[in-house]
Amino acid sequence: MRKLNFLAILLGGLLSAQATFSLVKDIYPGAVGSIPSNLTVYNGKMYFGAASTVNGSSIGTELWESDGTEAGTKLVSDIMPGNSSSTPNAMYVYNDKLYFTSAAVINGSSNFNVFMSYDSANGVQNVSTTVKSPSNYTVIGNRLYFKATNSAVTPTASRLYYFDSNNQPVIADDNTNVALIAGVGNQILATAQYMNASNIYNYQLFAYDGTALNLLKTINPSAMAYPQLYYTSSVLGKTIFNAVGPNGNEPYVTDGTEQGTMMLKDINTTNASAGSFTQNFIDFKGKVFFTGSDGNTTGTEMYTTDGTAAGTVLFKDFVRVQEVLLQKS
Repeated sequence: MRKLNFLAILLGGLLSAQATFSLVKDIYPGAVGSIPSNLTVYNGKMYFGAASTVNGSSIGTELWESDGTEAGTKLVSDIMPGNSSSTPNAMYVYNDKLYFTSAAVINGSSNFNVFMSYDSANGVQNVSTTVKSPSNYTVIGNRLYFKATNSAVTPTASRLYYFDSNNQPVIADDNTNVALIAGVGNQILATAQYMNASNIYNYQLFAYDGTALNLLKTINPSAMAYPQLYYTSSVLGKTIFNAVGPNGNEPYVTDGTEQGTMMLKDINTTNASAGSFTQNFIDFKGKVFFTGSDGNTTGTEMYTTDGTAAGTVLFKDFVRVQEVLLQKS
């Protein structure tokens, strides 16, 4: 313990001695913070949302840019005039444009979660008046996919979209309600459910074949599986994700086929539906490392897998439960 404390002090001293920090610009003058958010690099500059004032009056949170200098840090556009905020967020760069979601005035009325774009030649523009809340941007080949809602179609659930050759949003599939998407090689995986299902929020694992989203596998026949945290491993050549199956929240693996989609391992076996809540998947040293809990002998610890149930094991119990109990007693 003494050695660790000394090391922490030493590293802290080195960092404080070598690192220097300086304010680029006081965007919101005075003690009030501008709270910069959604920092995104586009064409050599940083774009972000920040609160600020003009002539002493608040203009809310709007789109800003910075080249790293005080003079080059400036307001791009007051998208929502007055003290209202447009709150730019979900920024993504594609085909030399910055795409984002914000509030905006359309035909004299305030709208929220509007699909917007920015480039130096055209400035801030509205991409669509009906497609809203785009997110989960994923490029497959030369096409950009994302999920979004659409106020012009019924029901207004989230659907899978892509950009056509004119960078206009097109519904890729109108028969599914989409919660998440992820690019896996040349394939789109989706956390979705059919619109005609008895419960459109009973999310299972779907895959896009270039024409439609189809059910890849029903992971949980009796409840929502909600596959998430998709991680494509170059080491395993497969995608690992987290889902709620009959054994609770556990890690799953897929090669993009129904037969090749299965639970990796039931790590938490304390009861039939207990889950290990695995996350933080990453390739390292020829295996995939991640965190999870067996719910019994360890808390959340580091695990490793070679893609098989037998090869999915606890890497190390850094803080043993028995030691913690002894210390408390």
